[in-house]
Amino acid sequence: MRITAGTARGIQLKAPGKETRPTMDAVKEALFSRLGDRILEARVLDLFAGSGALGLEALSRGAASAVMVENDRRSRSVIQANAEKAHLHPETVIEDVFRYLKRARDSFDIIFADPPWAMRHEDEGPSETERLMASEKLPGLLTPGGLFILEESRQWDPAGRWQLEQARRYGNTWLHYYRLGPSE
Repeated sequence: MRITAGTARGIQLKAPGKETRPTMDAVKEALFSRLGDRILEARVLDLFAGSGALGLEALSRGAASAVMVENDRRSRSVIQANAEKAHLHPETVIEDVFRYLKRARDSFDIIFADPPWAMRHEDEGPSETERLMASEKLPGLLTPGGLFILEESRQWDPAGRWQLEQARRYGNTWLHYYRLGPSE
C-alpha cells in the first residue's frame, strides 16, 4: 500500500492490523482519477480512516485539509507515522464516527467513508454502512455540490436524500459517488 500520486508519491504506508482492510492502490488510483482537479484545495473528511490512506492521498494530491476519523486507538499511531513519513499534516480524530458526526460543525467538499464490511446478522441491528446512509448529520457536513464517496463490498443505492451519481466495481470493492438529492 502506497501513496499513488502527488507530493508524497511512492511513499509506502503501514496498516493498523490484520482486521483493517486498506483501499487497494488500483482502487485509489481510479477514485482519484475520477476526482481529477476537484481534489485541489478541497476540504476532505475521511470516515473510518484506518491507515489514513485516502486522506493522505488527498493531501498529497493538493487537498487543502483532511480530517481523518477512526475509532481504533492503534490506528492513530499508524496514521501519524504514515503522515510523518509522507510529510503531510492531517487532523486525526480518534472517536466513534457516529459521535463525531453528531458534534461536527465543519463542512467538507469531499467525504470518504469506508465502513467495516463485516457481515451482520439481522438481530445485531443495522451495519455501519446502513447507519451512515441513514445519518441525519452526514448530509449537513457536505458543501453544496460536494461529493460523498462510499467504499463497500456490494452495490448500494439508498432511496431518499442521496442521489447516486456513479457506481464502479473493482474486484470485490464498489465505489459509490453520491450527491445530495434535490430536496437537500
